[in-house]
Amino acid sequence: MYPTAQKLILGVFGAEKFSMYMSIEPSNGVPIYQQIVRQVKFAVAEGTLVPGQLVPSVRDLARQLAVNPNTIQRAYQQLQSDEVLESLRGRGQVVCQGAVKHCIAQRTGIIRDRLCQVVEEALRSGLDRRQLQGVFNVAIEKHFSVHREAAGGTIDLPINRSPMLSPTIPVQGTIDSDRQSDAAEIKFTSEGQS
Repeated sequence: MYPTAQKLILGVFGAEKFSMYMSIEPSNGVPIYQQIVRQVKFAVAEGTLVPGQLVPSVRDLARQLAVNPNTIQRAYQQLQSDEVLESLRGRGQVVCQGAVKHCIAQRTGIIRDRLCQVVEEALRSGLDRRQLQGVFNVAIEKHFSVHREAAGGTIDLPINRSPMLSPTIPVQGTIDSDRQSDAAEIKFTSEGQS
């Protein structure tokens, strides 16, 4: 079994600093390029990557994530086909202007599909609706308490107790403080910066 490769992606866009994690799990059955595509779309949906923002070159991202450059190229080609990224001659890949709405819709669909799989498995295992809602609420509380602790208790993330997740709930996993020493820095710049 391969370990999860989790990298902290840091960058600057204008005067604003931001960070995001990219997790590559080679043994989870999802091709690595699809994991990258999904995480870039989620970053666009949550506003970490914004329209007009340059993304790392194929070579830079491959080096930072320790994956084959062909894998990154395939992910970027898929993101171009999905109208999330566009190529600027001589500059690289940037987030498309209309990508946010598309990525939010797709993120919601992905989460809905994954939740449906979990619900089906829970029902097959004998849980009833009330038990399943209890398990779900405990998982959400645990997830958000980990994020609050990681932020020094200063963030108050909303919890949606309805059967469907709000598209604003982050789903990329928790911050693993033991792995922060393995963090990789990737520079993001706006279209107008060099």
